[in-house]
Amino acid sequence: MKQTILIISLFFGSYLNSLATVYTVLNFPAGIAQFDNIQAACDSANHGDTIYIHGSIVPYAQFTVDDKKLIYIGPGFATEKISPISAKLGIVTIRNFSNIIGTSSGTEFHGLEFTSALTLGGIGTNGEAVNNVLVNRCYFNGGSGTNFTFANNGRTHANIIIQNCYFSYYILDANFSSGYLVNFLFRNNVVRPATITPFFSGFSKSSGVVIDHNLFYGNGAASPLFGNSITQSPNNSYISNNIFVGVSNLNFGFNNSYQNNITFNTTSTTIPWATPNNFDLGSNISQTDPQLVSQADINSGVHNTLLNFKPNTGSPCIGAGNDGLDMGLIFTPNSIENWNLSRNGVLPYIVNTAWQSSNTVSQGGTIQVQIEARKSK
Repeated sequence: MKQTILIISLFFGSYLNSLATVYTVLNFPAGIAQFDNIQAACDSANHGDTIYIHGSIVPYAQFTVDDKKLIYIGPGFATEKISPISAKLGIVTIRNFSNIIGTSSGTEFHGLEFTSALTLGGIGTNGEAVNNVLVNRCYFNGGSGTNFTFANNGRTHANIIIQNCYFSYYILDANFSSGYLVNFLFRNNVVRPATITPFFSGFSKSSGVVIDHNLFYGNGAASPLFGNSITQSPNNSYISNNIFVGVSNLNFGFNNSYQNNITFNTTSTTIPWATPNNFDLGSNISQTDPQLVSQADINSGVHNTLLNFKPNTGSPCIGAGNDGLDMGLIFTPNSIENWNLSRNGVLPYIVNTAWQSSNTVSQGGTIQVQIEARKSK
C-alpha cells in the first residue's frame, strides 16, 4: 500500500533562538504540555527562552515576569487551521527593575489573544522601562477600558513595534505624564475603538511615533481615536497611508505630519491635516468612501476579525500610498506584512487532514494519512 507522507520542517526563523529552550503550556486538558500555567513556565525559563502557549477553550490565568526577556508564541487568532482555538491571556505584566543585560527588554508577543490588561515597565522609583518590544499578529479583545499601557515611572520607553494586530474595545495608553515614548511604530493594524475612551491616550511626551498603513473604524462619536486634548493625543508623529472610517477626535493632535490618508464618515468637521497645529504633506483625501470589500459592515462598526478589509475594484485607496501600496492594510503576497496572514500564527500549521477509514485496515496494518500544512510567513 502506498503511503502519503508529509514531512513538516519547523523552521522558526528569528522567532526562536537555536540556543534557547522552548517551553510548552496548555491549561486544558492538563498534562499534555510541559506546564499547565504560563507563570510556572516563565519562572522556569531562562533569559531568551521561548514560551509556546497552545490554544485552549479555557482562558489562561494572569502572569508577571520580572527582569527576563522571553518570547511568547501562540497559535494566532481566527486561524485557518483545524480547530482554530486561540490562547486567551489574562492580565500580563512585564516589568524591569534593572537596566542591565538580562532585563525584560527585547520581549516579543506573537499570535496571542489579550482579553485583559498588558503592562510594560517596572513600577515605582526602582522601576525601569521595558524597551525593544515586538507585538505581532495579536488580538486585543478586551472590555471597555482594557488597556495596553506603559508603567508611568518617569522613564523613557524606546523601540516599540506593534504590527499586524486587531484591536477591539481596547486602549493604547502611553501613560506619559512624566516619562517619554521614543521610536514607536504602529503599522498594519485594525483598530475598532468602540468606547468612550480614546484609543490613543497619553502620548503627549513622545517622539519618533509612526502610525502607518492601518484601518481605524467605529461608530462615530462613540469611537474616539485621539484624546480631546494635546496631553492625551499623539503628538510629533508621522501619520501616513491610513484609512479612518466612522471615528471621532482626529483633530486634537499637535505637530503631526499627515501624508496619503483618507477619512470617511468621521464625526469631526475639522480635517486633521488642515488644522494649524499639524502639517499636510500631501495626497490626503477627505470624506471619501474608501470602498473596501466589507465597507457596509465597516461603516456599521461591525466587530468581526474575518471582514475583508481589502480595497474593492475602483477604490481610491488602490496604489494611493506614498510607498506605492494601497492605503490602509497591506496585502503583499508572500510577505510577513500581509493582512490575510495576520490572524494565523507565525509557526507552520495544519489546515487539513485526510485519514483512510480504519474499517478497511486489518489489525497490524497501515493507515494512510494525508496532512496539508502551510509554512509560516
